[in-house]
Amino acid sequence: MNELGYTPAYLATHPKLLVYSLEKRVMPRTRVLNVLKENKLLKKNFSLNSIAALSEEKFLKDFVLPYREFVPHMFEAYTKATGHQVT
Repeated sequence: MNELGYTPAYLATHPKLLVYSLEKRVMPRTRVLNVLKENKLLKKNFSLNSIAALSEEKFLKDFVLPYREFVPHMFEAYTKATGHQVT
């Protein structure tokens, strides 16, 4: 969590984050958001807690699939990191 810039205090106030897989859910979603921010494709900031809580289907629908044309390798990188196969 230090690598992502979150403090123990943030985790203490959002304990649900401890339930999610850091490698398969939190890190890949954070990377997606960072890529979208770098490319100025997001219009607002999202909290880690709200992003982690989304279902896989909802996250893909809202944050990955709409940007496939703008960031072509993001979809493949995300599905590889999470281990999910999307058809």
